[in-house]
Amino acid sequence: MPRTRVGKLSATELARLEAAIASATWHVDYAKYRCMAEAMTSTSYSVHGKPVYSAKMCDGKIPDEATSKAVIEIDGIIGAL
Repeated sequence: MPRTRVGKLSATELARLEAAIASATWHVDYAKYRCMAEAMTSTSYSVHGKPVYSAKMCDGKIPDEATSKAVIEIDGIIGAL
């Protein structure tokens, strides 16, 4: 069963979250080689119900710089809930 976060964002936090989402391109490249460990957890990101990005250990995904920065910002905001 997926774990979700529930909470209330301030207007400032909401604006930061929206800006981070808007700045992401959600573009990834794939590593030529990756480890073969199987992840026990993963994180999925959806915008308006549409899946845009997922991350798990050893998936070989390399997000572009804009997406990487956005994910760090989003995780910081949501992680505080």
